[in-house]
Amino acid sequence: MRSRLMARTGLVLFAGLLLALMGLLASGPVRADPTTIHVWCGNTSGIEDGTQEHPYNTIGEALDAASHGDVILVAQGTYTQTIYIGKDIALKGGYEPTSWARDISAYITTIRPSSGRGVAVSIGYPYSHIA
Repeated sequence: MRSRLMARTGLVLFAGLLLALMGLLASGPVRADPTTIHVWCGNTSGIEDGTQEHPYNTIGEALDAASHGDVILVAQGTYTQTIYIGKDIALKGGYEPTSWARDISAYITTIRPSSGRGVAVSIGYPYSHIA
């Protein structure tokens, strides 16, 4: 009877450990030091490095520069481009391009497909999200 109880306890512990491990794997890779990358289609300074002062002009440039876990903030404006998200990044719109304050009602960010029709954003990574 005691050996049966020990076997059952071991099985329950193993199942709990397996479920915990699966939960960690399902949450995706996490980067300890995510970078915030800025995008504004109105940047005409000639300098683009993804900072608040010199944001990229296109979301595609920001995606190319991004690593897994990074956050891309997109300022108000209309971005005519087709983008593919193949990294676990966060893409967030609705920002004012000088203070980078967020108000999705006041600072509308629109992504339109470059072809004029079809899909503008395609997500190919399970941990990416758009907000």
